[in-house]
Amino acid sequence: DYISWPGRRAPLDIRTEALAGAAGLAVRSTSGAFLPGLPLRPRPQTVLVVHLAFGQEAPGRYGTWGWQPLQPRTYSTGGHSVVLAAVDGPRWTVVDPNHFGLQRWPRPGLATAITTLERAGREAGTGPGSGAGS
Repeated sequence: DYISWPGRRAPLDIRTEALAGAAGLAVRSTSGAFLPGLPLRPRPQTVLVVHLAFGQEAPGRYGTWGWQPLQPRTYSTGGHSVVLAAVDGPRWTVVDPNHFGLQRWPRPGLATAITTLERAGREAGTGPGSGAGS
């Protein structure tokens, strides 16, 4: 869902833009694979959705949302997506659909893909990794 063949848009981006358009919002969605362990930081005027393989499931509890690498029956579960709202040193502030309000994570999650959302019509970023860096 996060990546596609060269020259084609990721299916997630097409669905995200259609959903936003149906709500009257014009956005440009850019998704792609992300090398786990690299630093992430949202850019100004964008929304950075981080697709995680590992992170904070609940305050004080870390894990993979039900996925266990040695149990193939769990391959259809696991992974989770959050909006990365801010980065303060090693700490993340996220909007997590599983919890009310902002969540403060003392350590970052392990991202495998990211989606950057920005208003359509603005000058586009530099691609799927454009939310990465300092």
